[in-house]
Amino acid sequence: MAKLQLFQSDKSIRPLELDYSEEYRHLEEVPESSDSCTAFALIELETPVVGQKGQLMIASKLDSDIHQNACRLAFHGRLIEAYLDRDYHSTQLFKLKIFKTKERSGVVERMQDRESVIVRNMVKKETDIGKFERLKVQLSTGEQGFIESAFGKSGKIKVRIPGGLKESTVVALTKPAKAKTANGDIDEDAGPRDATADASVILVKLEFKRFIHDSRKQMIQS
Repeated sequence: MAKLQLFQSDKSIRPLELDYSEEYRHLEEVPESSDSCTAFALIELETPVVGQKGQLMIASKLDSDIHQNACRLAFHGRLIEAYLDRDYHSTQLFKLKIFKTKERSGVVERMQDRESVIVRNMVKKETDIGKFERLKVQLSTGEQGFIESAFGKSGKIKVRIPGGLKESTVVALTKPAKAKTANGDIDEDAGPRDATADASVILVKLEFKRFIHDSRKQMIQS
């Protein structure tokens, strides 16, 4: 038995070799077609097997029902690299840059000024915001900014918009909320709009890459 990790180069297909200076995208399954790019498989075996570079390797789905009339072959390929060190995770595998794309989103709670907003629901209150500071984010209204700092101790963050908020965004964040009185009438004296007051919220999206074999679990942006 073995653990399997699939990954892919976003570059055009080329001779079967690993380039440790390149970044590889993690795959959830074997692609149906490999015409446009090269797919690789990292196989971590429970016990060693005999093999040599260039040798044809065939993987089978041993956990499938043997009584079913189905093909048990999973994939095949050529052996291009072998990690023989007992501590290969720390001595060799860290060089293999396989990443997953991650995404977090939050909601603008209110505008602090024309170049900053307060965002909630992106992180938990116990999160170390220091790890997120300076990471780039984008508002659903189009503005781009970065996480500047924590705001209070409830998990809210302050996002800086260097180019300033659009006038339409400022209007949306400062227009009175349509709050109702106890009699069901619209309260004309309601204060500035809060994102909790209606469904037309402004979202804030954070996207980053995380390398699977990076022991520091850093968040990387291009």
